[in-house]
Amino acid sequence: MIKIIGLSKSFIGNTLEKNVLKDVNLNIDSGKITGIIGPSGVGKSTILNIISGLSKPSSGEVIVNEIDIVQLDKQSLRRFQKDIGVVFQDYNLLSNLSVFKNVSLPLKLKGLNKEQIIKETNRVLEYVNLLDESSSYPSQLSGGMRQRVAISRAIIHQPKLLLLDEITSSLDQETSKVIIDLLKRINKELNITILIVSHDLSTIKKLCDTVYVLDEGMIKDRLELNLFDDNLPFDYKRELGIAS
Repeated sequence: MIKIIGLSKSFIGNTLEKNVLKDVNLNIDSGKITGIIGPSGVGKSTILNIISGLSKPSSGEVIVNEIDIVQLDKQSLRRFQKDIGVVFQDYNLLSNLSVFKNVSLPLKLKGLNKEQIIKETNRVLEYVNLLDESSSYPSQLSGGMRQRVAISRAIIHQPKLLLLDEITSSLDQETSKVIIDLLKRINKELNITILIVSHDLSTIKKLCDTVYVLDEGMIKDRLELNLFDDNLPFDYKRELGIAS
């Protein structure tokens, strides 16, 4: 389990200091899919960046296996990051590399030999049903395919935790279902804990076991899946345009 305690983050602009996160507390249960939902700009992606070690909080703790990763030195943080996969909102694929080379990049950086890289990359591409597209380039793929390439690259090194930023925001309903079903398989079959942040209520409801509502940089509520429909705060429903 990952435990976030008193997490705050401020950014200093030209004249003002903006408090993006304010005393955020939440738990990410091992083996489960946890969601954070909220309007754009409330700090959802900032939480992912802090958990992944890409950003430091202004204050607070991120406890993983009884260790506060906020306090780790660079070398220890890099070791921790090997257990994390991240899928960014814009896919973050390299346009000049084929699907195979995009997905295999983490293994190449890890120093695996050519035979191991080919075997593992083909295995993962087959798992996400993209083996036939291994020689294609990102520009030749649909949005759903590019998302599956990004997911493949994130899981190829067998992480313990997968962080997802707006995973279905630019996809149509049918393609979103394919991605949601794939993530459920990854969670169950590969035993990878998942944290997803989104403003898409439909995706969160279909995917998550536990959901945190984030607004104005603060956790406003914690909801279990079976209670989700009836317990969203009214103001939050109105802001997202959800019927009461």
